[in-house]
Amino acid sequence: MLITGIEGLNNMVTDRSYNYPSPSGTEMILAAGRFAGINPGSTVLDFGSAFGEGPCVLASHFRCKVMAFETAYDKLSSAITLSVNRTVSHLIDYHNEDLLKSPPEENLFDLAIIEGGSLKSRIAEPLFIKMWDLLQDRGWFSFSAPVLLQQSLPPKLLSVYEAEGLLVANEEELRDLAHRCGFDVQFTALIPRSGWDNYFAHLAMHLEDSSGYYADSQKKMASHNQIDLFYRLDAFRYIGYLFCITRKRD
Repeated sequence: MLITGIEGLNNMVTDRSYNYPSPSGTEMILAAGRFAGINPGSTVLDFGSAFGEGPCVLASHFRCKVMAFETAYDKLSSAITLSVNRTVSHLIDYHNEDLLKSPPEENLFDLAIIEGGSLKSRIAEPLFIKMWDLLQDRGWFSFSAPVLLQQSLPPKLLSVYEAEGLLVANEEELRDLAHRCGFDVQFTALIPRSGWDNYFAHLAMHLEDSSGYYADSQKKMASHNQIDLFYRLDAFRYIGYLFCITRKRD
């Protein structure tokens, strides 16, 4: 049975090689690196690096060192392979660990990035506080997360994000969280509609996988539901994806 919304989706895709864990992608990663002035002498933390696209983009464009954390082994395995194929494996140090349980040295990083689906409701504040500890003085912190665009939205739609434990707040609440944890917001923007289309096209491509991370039947169903509800209920009217760049306060 064809998923509602998949028809015509390929016509809206702007990046057919999209491999990120959320609607934020390459341009957001590069923007964070440019704001932070990343260079070959910099060290960047990437939390929730998924299939490795973010760390590889950072290492390729800025020639910086990247420490990447991903708890899903299937994703990590793909990320390591990607870094070898992109000839940047010598710049990326991958960890199959929970950052909050096995944190690296404090005051080490020039920039920390949380990619998309890693920003879970139950760990959001502890994770932001840990980012503050890990960053050098006046270091930079960038994150992206789904945000509410209206005060109320269809219960079925909200249930998809709540079931995954994602932080679903409005922009003001996310700004308050960042400020409470010691960061000053420098820039925010909503990801354009094309970011959603690229992300869902990426999920749709994996619905027939028989091996790897998306081979699991529950993950397939979760992807199916996200795509179906997003386009059938015009979810972009209710939920946006916020990209935010902040800086550590003294």
